[in-house]
Amino acid sequence: MMELHKISRRSFLKATALSGAAAVFSHPLSGGLVSTASAAEAPIAAAAEEETKIVKTCCRACIHNCGVLAHVRNGRVVKLEGNPEYPMSKGALCAKALSGVSALYHPNRNKYPLLRVGKRGENKWRRIS
Repeated sequence: MMELHKISRRSFLKATALSGAAAVFSHPLSGGLVSTASAAEAPIAAAAEEETKIVKTCCRACIHNCGVLAHVRNGRVVKLEGNPEYPMSKGALCAKALSGVSALYHPNRNKYPLLRVGKRGENKWRRIS
């Protein structure tokens, strides 16, 4: 018969704290004991060289049309954040708005209107011209 090892609450908390500390100190941006700064510096340096333009616009993900600041780099939106000057939302954005970048560039997004040609659930569509 297999014997169960008894672990005290104190030893469990010690082990959890040690594993958490090891995870934090091994993270490249923490500057901890195990650092891979050279690998982390390359994307940061490349991003610093590229100019990011901020464009004021409105979100169309829901009916509220909140004010958005779109960060555009090389003609592509890289980040969306709330516009603090917009009087209705005052810089706040919902989850739909924050996922707008992935909705804009996802490969399976709808790029044109579709019309169902098969029965419901068959997933047969044709493009409307």
